[in-house]
Amino acid sequence: PGGTVGVSLTGAGMPNRLGIWDGGSVLTSHQEFGGRVTQTDGASTLSDHATHVAGTMIASGVDANAKGMSYQASLKAHDWTNDETEMATAAAAGMLISNHSYGSICGWYYNGSAWQWYGDPSISNTEDYKFGYYDYGAQSWDDIAVNYPNYLICKAAGNDRGDNLSGSSWTYSNGTPGSGTPPAKDGGTLGYDCIATNATAKNVLTVGAVNKIGGNTGNGWTKASDVVMSSFSGWGPTDDGRIKPDVVSLGVSIYSSISTGTTAYDTYNGTSMATPAASGSLLLVQQHYNARKGKYMRSASLKGLAIHTADEAGTTAGPDYKFGWGLLNIASCVQFINDSSMNKLDERILNNGVPQSLQFSADAGKPLKVTICWTDKSGTPVTSNELDNTTKMLVNDLDIRLTRNSDNTVFSPYILDPANPANAATTGDNTRDNVEMIYIAAPQAG
Repeated sequence: PGGTVGVSLTGAGMPNRLGIWDGGSVLTSHQEFGGRVTQTDGASTLSDHATHVAGTMIASGVDANAKGMSYQASLKAHDWTNDETEMATAAAAGMLISNHSYGSICGWYYNGSAWQWYGDPSISNTEDYKFGYYDYGAQSWDDIAVNYPNYLICKAAGNDRGDNLSGSSWTYSNGTPGSGTPPAKDGGTLGYDCIATNATAKNVLTVGAVNKIGGNTGNGWTKASDVVMSSFSGWGPTDDGRIKPDVVSLGVSIYSSISTGTTAYDTYNGTSMATPAASGSLLLVQQHYNARKGKYMRSASLKGLAIHTADEAGTTAGPDYKFGWGLLNIASCVQFINDSSMNKLDERILNNGVPQSLQFSADAGKPLKVTICWTDKSGTPVTSNELDNTTKMLVNDLDIRLTRNSDNTVFSPYILDPANPANAATTGDNTRDNVEMIYIAAPQAG
């Protein structure tokens, strides 16, 4: 309310729509929550992390510096035990968005007293096979998304990039002393391939962490170089070459509530902090869409809109394996919905093998962007005794093409080369991702 976009979105009046799963219970009595958090599963072990995440999502702003995204929304809280069953139950009851700022321990891990390596030396002595691996957890989350097509799972990309042994003494995760040359740092020398397990799911929104735009000045995005990568956020690709993370959000020096007292706060860093900034904000987009259309978007539509309207990040145009599709921009999502004269959002049903078309006129020199996003059936995980198996997890390979009628020129979507992950995006037939985007910076009229 009172912002430049001209809408009044607070998350109010949307019960049971927003959820959190985390490593313990939220301090529901914190002054920032005002009775709007329900610890649904009865978890009783308080968690600073869970309370911090919840605050970023919905804190009312008693301390203005800790004000959350959907600051009048209600929140259904759970610990991560039995998460899959609880997620399905919540989605069946109408939950639209949930936040998952947790994941598997992978690669190097400091347990408080010693370094441990969580890879499997029978598969690789240098890299944890779980990085990039589409496992049964990812498959299960994709199944949930298929079964509940309005439910968007927001997942932290993880903070493993650059983790490395400090010193010379280390053990394997089972406590066996390490010997010989220790494994490489997570992400290797270039930093790629360090997003693991559930975060590789196709139908979730995987969120990476970047620094605050303009530091603490509050100035917004003006150019791609404004988006500065954090030192830890996980980078893709997945083993089968898909683009992860999907988007990035602010995850460095995030001030929010904690559980040590009803007036306690702290500043944390992590993709755990970037993800609630995204999930809490995206609820506002659903609130606005429902106010305009009388219904909620499918999760694929919300994810696609978030990707379509993201601000450019990185040194090259288009997606990459560091920033995904760019910096999440909620104002742009809302403005896209508002401007139906220039923008179009279609939710369609496709019949197998039957193409669909849409004809429209482009204005000379005005950028043209077309994005398709769909909830794909779950893939089949490959056996885990192989490193970086490139078997494709995409089941339904939808394609978009843009044809200029005047000369029959065909434009194709962005593609990346997972074998050379630092290379700039090119265009061609995307056979890996369940998101495709075509962009023309300065089209001809017609």
